[in-house]
Amino acid sequence: MRKRGIFTDQDFASREETRKSDYYRGFLATFGANWSAGVGIKIADEEWALMLQRGDRLGPFEFAEQKKLLQLSGPLQQAALIAHSLSFGRAMGVADAFDMIGRAGLLIDRYGRVLRCNRHAEGYIGTHLLISRGEVSCFLSQETNDLRKMVHGLCFGLDRISAGVRSVVIAGKGRRPLLVQGVALENGPAIISQRRGPCC
Repeated sequence: MRKRGIFTDQDFASREETRKSDYYRGFLATFGANWSAGVGIKIADEEWALMLQRGDRLGPFEFAEQKKLLQLSGPLQQAALIAHSLSFGRAMGVADAFDMIGRAGLLIDRYGRVLRCNRHAEGYIGTHLLISRGEVSCFLSQETNDLRKMVHGLCFGLDRISAGVRSVVIAGKGRRPLLVQGVALENGPAIISQRRGPCC
């Protein structure tokens, strides 16, 4: 897919192999989905594929059909880029909103990396928090472990279901402790922010 922009079943299995395969014949064929093609879409550091499937009536995707499907690649790429930009813009707006109400906020992507550090959060970098290669940490290892556990839970879905670590107290370097909380946003990103309370 990375080389040609498309892949099909024929790229990794011969017709004879698919004919004898329990997976193709015994499972996929019963749903009329034993032949597939995937059109590649790349956005930032993510790779996606639009999957098309069909049964024996139409058979495998031949070379001429693959060429036609490749013509979809450009419009699909544009549509995905627009959707990604809108989602990214909305997430950036959340970080800006925290600035407007005087709250520190770090926008974290779905992989746990810092996407954006708002103006108020910058005041805590070097005194409570450290950011290196997109990863947030603290001066004390236990606080770093607690913070990363919270971020991991938010970004990988653990805290969306169960009651995991939602807030962490971070000792200040010559300053008052900072109480931070994590909030999961739609579709993966999260924000960790300063929380009002006795510690702040």
